[in-house]
Amino acid sequence: ADSDDQLNDNLQQDGTCADVHAPLLSAESCYHDNSNHDNRATFRLEEAVEFMGFGRFQIMMIFFMGMFSMVFVGMLIFSLPFGSLADRRGRWPVLWMSAFGVSYFGFLTTFSPTYMWVLVLRTLVGVSFAASPQGNTLLMEFLPSKFRAKVAVTFQLFWAAGSTLEIMLAYLVVPTLGWRYLVAFSCVPMTVVLLLYRFIPESARYCLAAGQRGKAMGVLNRIARMNRTTLPPGTLVKSAEAPRGTLKELTHRKYRRTLLQDMLLWCGVGCLYYGIILVSSEITKSKQSCWDVDPLPQGNDTCACKPLTRKDYTTMIVATYGEFLQLPINLVLVDLIGRKFTLGVNLAVVAGFYLLLNLCTTPAWVTFFVFGIRAFSAGSMNLVYLYTTEFFPTTVRALAIGTCSAVARLGAMLTPFVAQVLLNQSLSHALYVYTGIALVCSLTAFLLPYDTKGRALVDTSLEGNDEET
Repeated sequence: ADSDDQLNDNLQQDGTCADVHAPLLSAESCYHDNSNHDNRATFRLEEAVEFMGFGRFQIMMIFFMGMFSMVFVGMLIFSLPFGSLADRRGRWPVLWMSAFGVSYFGFLTTFSPTYMWVLVLRTLVGVSFAASPQGNTLLMEFLPSKFRAKVAVTFQLFWAAGSTLEIMLAYLVVPTLGWRYLVAFSCVPMTVVLLLYRFIPESARYCLAAGQRGKAMGVLNRIARMNRTTLPPGTLVKSAEAPRGTLKELTHRKYRRTLLQDMLLWCGVGCLYYGIILVSSEITKSKQSCWDVDPLPQGNDTCACKPLTRKDYTTMIVATYGEFLQLPINLVLVDLIGRKFTLGVNLAVVAGFYLLLNLCTTPAWVTFFVFGIRAFSAGSMNLVYLYTTEFFPTTVRALAIGTCSAVARLGAMLTPFVAQVLLNQSLSHALYVYTGIALVCSLTAFLLPYDTKGRALVDTSLEGNDEET
């Protein structure tokens, strides 16, 4: 830390870049402006991010992190340790391991000789993908506060676009070349990200929290150069020292209540989002009596493996479009009424749509209700990401995201018991369960003790964001 301080002092005195701790930054990336330099002035990292604003650097980060959004057992087990590792060793190496693992094990799946090998390799893909939520952490740490919510909401476009493109790719590839080629082609985007990874810097917030002030200055200089702006005049102030990536710090009394509520929200939203994906086709079958359509004959064929038809692919694409519907609404609400109230409203709407699915109505209305659930449950997922990122400090932010992501996978793993098992006994009972989950989560969101709207990101538990104030 002392050597970093000396390095930063030298950098500010002579205007040159000597950041030996930032090998990812090229010589051209080092930028310094002495025109308004004042040796007596200081600035915090949050002030530097706000001062430089939103520009080409943030657009580049949105693109790269969005590619991560394009297997649940591995994610459930490894989300928490990857989160701790990201707080202790940095966001960049964890995300690099994730990109490499997803590409490598995904490509190996194409050569699986047996179904057991498919399970093993896809589990390893899940293990690698468990670190992917840290891409959201890295992106949010580079955004000025007034753009943070807008970017978080529109970030859903990458997930929805990736889902749509994957379905279209499956429609073109599976019937002619088979599933192995689909898996191979699906690895291409992550492989491209891996090759371009040298353009992604480490989080300046992590560097400062880790005592690497010189490296943090190198990253900030690069942002200033790409955004064609300057750093604030003065010297970058170091963060207070605090343990990084520890459960003790995460469960600090300032965050304990919010952490428990946050985990409940993540679990519920995971259950609701993946639940509507699973129940959509079952709802269609169950509603046939309302539409004067005879049930499909069962016959004597016991094989449950049926090739998807063109109509099936079209239905999946149309259902994915539902995730775009909430974007304009949440873009307005998230900065108007705040994060927790927008999340509560989204979950209340999801509960209402699940309840309305009990009605015996036309196919058009059923499709509209399913669209609504898909849209606002996806919006809820984005909002819990945003709230968690903004509430917890840099020293445990990645661990908080990893912990909550693991809980969300648990919710996703539990939802088939409702969407498949209970629904086969009673559609209404299954829908009532989902309605209850959405209502409980909505109430939990409204009761969050702290709204992060307009708040600066903090670096340690010694700074603001006390849930009791």
